[in-house]
Amino acid sequence: MFLAAVLGLSAAHAQTMPADQQTPVVVELFSSQACSFCPEADKIMEDIATMDNVIALSCHVDYFDVKIGALSKPFCTDRQTEYVGLFGGGTHYTPQMVVNGYMDVVGYKAEKISAALIKGRADRIAGISIQPKAEGVYEAQLPAMDVSGRNVKLWLATIDKPHKLTVASGANKGKRMVYTNIVDTLSGQGAWDGTEKHFAVSPQLTDAQAGFAIIAQDMTSGNILAAGQVKK
Repeated sequence: MFLAAVLGLSAAHAQTMPADQQTPVVVELFSSQACSFCPEADKIMEDIATMDNVIALSCHVDYFDVKIGALSKPFCTDRQTEYVGLFGGGTHYTPQMVVNGYMDVVGYKAEKISAALIKGRADRIAGISIQPKAEGVYEAQLPAMDVSGRNVKLWLATIDKPHKLTVASGANKGKRMVYTNIVDTLSGQGAWDGTEKHFAVSPQLTDAQAGFAIIAQDMTSGNILAAGQVKK
């Protein structure tokens, strides 16, 4: 497996922990089919998505993209723009990985990604339990935690099954690519005050989608406080 030697270090770290202590790590990749540096990052993301207790969200930005078969979404650019502000007002770039909402890593630098994953395991993000309740309806449960002084928002992201395609235009024209865990929709689910919370979600999954994820994020610092996912 590509990067097994490097990413395996993080996986081994998780395997030494009891199951009830293996907390989720959220990895967001901001990528583009038009970016010549992105294919390596997209491949790394494919491997990351197979790791236990990792929620992998690949978001294609629209400020530059291919003209044929684009996977980009305006909300991906909006979300990256929020991170640009949180990280000190730098600049947009691809491929960018964001781990647990506050660690900024160039998306093809394997050793730095592995270090961020290991650090992310130590963050002890709370798990969000998500259980099916009826056809197309799930109940999410957030544990109580102290979020005093924080602006915490809940997000729901639907995730596509892998896109296997040949890039039709741009710098990567002709390359056969697998794009894993592309975020198809991203919607706010309201604020959270830190009390134990049960709420229903209806993600309206299609046959082309692999599942969905829910995250609770401090929108002032970017830190993800709780997360959970459902895989079809």
